[in-house]
Order: sequence, then C-alpha cells, then structure tokens
Amino acid sequence: MLSGILLLLWIVTSIVFLVTLIIFIVEKQRKKQGSINKKVLIIIFAIGIIFLIAGITSGNLNKDSNSSSNNKKTAKEQTVYKVKVDSVKVDDMSNWEIKGTTNAPDGAKMFATYGDKTDSDFFGINAASSKSTIYWSTTRNGRFTMLVDPLTMHYEKAYQGNQAVKAYLFAVTGLKGKLDYYSLNPKINSNLKSTIIDSIKITNLTLSDSQAKYYNNLGSSSSSSSSNSSEESSSSSSSDADTDSSLSPKGTAKDLATGTWSAGKDFDKGYYKITATGGSGNLSSTNNSDGFDFSAILGTDADNDLGQVTSYTGFILKNTELEISGLQGVHLEPVSPTQEIDITNIPAGDYIVGGSIPAGRYKLSAVQGSGNVTSTGGLNEVIGTQADTDINQVTNTTVTLKSGDILTTGLQQISLSKQ
Repeated sequence: MLSGILLLLWIVTSIVFLVTLIIFIVEKQRKKQGSINKKVLIIIFAIGIIFLIAGITSGNLNKDSNSSSNNKKTAKEQTVYKVKVDSVKVDDMSNWEIKGTTNAPDGAKMFATYGDKTDSDFFGINAASSKSTIYWSTTRNGRFTMLVDPLTMHYEKAYQGNQAVKAYLFAVTGLKGKLDYYSLNPKINSNLKSTIIDSIKITNLTLSDSQAKYYNNLGSSSSSSSSNSSEESSSSSSSDADTDSSLSPKGTAKDLATGTWSAGKDFDKGYYKITATGGSGNLSSTNNSDGFDFSAILGTDADNDLGQVTSYTGFILKNTELEISGLQGVHLEPVSPTQEIDITNIPAGDYIVGGSIPAGRYKLSAVQGSGNVTSTGGLNEVIGTQADTDINQVTNTTVTLKSGDILTTGLQQISLSKQ
C-alpha cells in the first residue's frame, strides 16, 4: 500500500516537473510579458524540482526499508538465521554438544539463549561457545558445532534428569564483540530479541542424569577438600611431572584427514604446528583437563574477514581429541615449545613465555588479521590492524609477560617489541 502511494507521488511530481519545464521553454520563446511571468515560472520550476527530489528520496527509503525487512535486520545491522539441529550429545564437562546445518554465511556466530521470553534474567544471555569455550562458535560451509552450558542457559536450584530446557538456537551476523563466556551480560538488544521471538522456533534440550548430577554437585567438593588435601599434595608432583613431560616435542610428523583423532592412539602427543593440506574448515582440540584446548578456522590461505589462519601451533597432550571438519586434511609438524621463535612474526597459536618467547615487557601489535589475544597472566584483548570501537578492538597493547605464562593468539600474525 505504501509503495503504491509513493509510486503515485513519483508520477505526479514527474508530470509537474515536465509541464513546468515545457511552459518555461514556451514562455521564453514567446518573450511576451516575460518580466511578469518569469518569477512565477521560476517558483513553479523550483517546486517541481523539490517534489522530484522528494519522490526519489521516498522511493529509495522505501526500497531500503523493504530490503531490511526481507533480510530480518535490526537497527544495528544484525541478521538472524535459522538452524537445523542434526545431533545433540553430552560432552565430558556436561555441556550439550550440538551439531547441525544453517543457511547462514561463513563466520556467522552461533547463539543459544533461554527459551522463555518472560524470563528477563536469562533470555538474551548467550550460553554457546566453541569447543575451546573461549571463542565464539562460528558457521562454516553451512555447518556448525557448538557447546551449550546448561548452567548459563538457566540456573536451577536443583536439576533433574530428563528435564527439558527450552532454548532459542540460531546463527547471527553483525554481532560484534569477543565472547564473554559464563557472563550474565546480554549480548543482544531488544530489537534482536523481538526478531528471535518472531522467527526462531524453540528447541527443547533434555538434561541427562549425569548432567543433573554434575550440576547439583557443583561446589560440594569443597567440603571434602580439606580432608583430601594431603592426598592431593602427594599426587600433585607426579601430575605436574606428567604435564611437563607431555610438553616435550615427542610427536612425529603426521597427516590426518577429516574426522576425530585421539592423541596417544592415532598419533603421538606433543607440541605441533598444524597446517591445512587442502580446503578450509574448523580445527579444534578437546581434553577438558589440561587447559590447552584450542579452536581455529584453518585454511591454505588467510582470510581476515573470517578469521581464517594458515597455521595453528599448540599443545596436543595425552587423551586429547583433535577434530577436523570442512578441511581435506591437516599436517602435524612437531616443534619445540622451548625454542625461541621470531617475536616479530608470531603466527596463531599457544606459546610458553620463558620458552618460545622471552619474558619481558612488550608492545604487542597486530600485523595481519584480527582476533583475541590472551595470556594466563591476565591479558585479554581484541587486536586488529585497524581500531574498531564497536568491538573494543585496538591495534596494539602493552603487556608484561612472565615466565610460565601461556600467550595465546588467534591472529594470522602478531609482533612483539621490547619496551
């Protein structure tokens, strides 16, 4: 209806403009009483132009409005995409591991929030992450894998096995900012909430008995910690020794195809530089006990828009599962975690301070790409080659790295310069 009115306005203004122009030309040729009629004609001519411009502007605004509506965009250019869930299983940390498909473009972020719009405490809170739990889960080649934490989804005083939890699961583009897992700060605004309610169907996720037991027992272990302290103390040295020995580069070069592979069974544990042998896709490791899990979008070429890198260097320790999806395969090349690297050219990966990187105070800068840079010493920044205030992205930061810290970067390349 509105578009028809605007079209009629366009036709009328166009006719006014043309008629005015014809009269002006005829009057000028006749040159009779021109001094009397020129002012009137000039005014009419100007009005015709104003109406013409108004018609064009209205038409463009209507076109933009229709386009925005069709794409389900909010005022902040966020677009929501439906997903189809193919499988749901429970991982070792009692999260739901959800896999499925979507028509969202590559790099869209996966989002899971509580399915009760009347619950202002949890509706709008994101409970999804990648397997590393420190990065967003993103789509690739129309597929996704995300972990969903029931505790963040909705807190219950007592969880029960076979309990159904309502959830909105979707992919979203235009949602900026680093993942703040376990945060109770909403990542979406009221406009996006309305879009979710209108276009996304509720998915029921079922708690298993083991999940209910796990979350009901959270915190109860502290009461028994004192009685077991001597036992834990005696076992800690052997555990530390096992971890230290695990960091040595005992691995051997290995090519792996798409799939899930287990360290110690399918290939040797160690510290590896991992590169794609073909294609591009997701690479992730899961151990849940060593703290060295990682997740990356890997390809033969870097793609700054997707956050895709050409290699990832990381620890793959005993019982770690390495999942490769979307890629034709990867190559694992063992490297030494204690050999110093070129700190002016640090690719994506995890690095030991005091080993790969000398301890010290540095200016850390982005060379190529953008993403999260963190350390176990407290660094947590979004770094990129260009500053972006919308996502609190900076081009550099100054940091003190201490021996024993682990520096993690998701960028294609960063550099360190001594301060």
